[in-house]
Amino acid sequence: MRTLLISAAGIVAAIATASCLADITTGAYLCGSEQLCPGGMACNGSDNVCVAAAAAVPFACDPMQQHEPDDTPAQAFAIATPGCVAQAATYDACLAQDDPANWIAFTAPTGCTAVQLGARAVFPIAWEPLAIQIWDLTTNAQVATSSACSDGAALVAGTTDQCVTVALVQGDRYGIEVAPAGGGDCNGACTYNRYALTLTFGTP
Repeated sequence: MRTLLISAAGIVAAIATASCLADITTGAYLCGSEQLCPGGMACNGSDNVCVAAAAAVPFACDPMQQHEPDDTPAQAFAIATPGCVAQAATYDACLAQDDPANWIAFTAPTGCTAVQLGARAVFPIAWEPLAIQIWDLTTNAQVATSSACSDGAALVAGTTDQCVTVALVQGDRYGIEVAPAGGGDCNGACTYNRYALTLTFGTP
């Protein structure tokens, strides 16, 4: 018999408790952190699911989710100036192998009582963790950096998130940088991730 210890994020460990092993079905588990899967299985690059090692495909970014080059503030993918209060918008994106960063840029609205940006990135735990930084490009100053979200929003199994909220100077140009956070990168072998970035604008 084989006992499997799993978290909501996927398989964490497999411990043999007797001389025989139970069959583990391909696709039954999401990859744990650093592509952790049961013995004899591997993390599938297309969907971060544990599959038979021979069936695993390499990680690859969807070209439709990339806006390269977008590695610097000057190359940032530009979005329209939001309203003082704007409906949440989500951008599906991807950091390929050793991609240093993805940037989005926008100009803060004017004529508002006040304006605040909220940014949330959701990504699989199988690959390298990500972080968000907010820059005021008008003053060339970093104004906020993300931390683990604390709003209690439900996550799909196998994912985690980072959040940041910051007040904006009306009329200034801003950059949102999503970049590898370091660590949890399979000793350099999985320095990439896919993510969904949700932006909200409102009056605090």
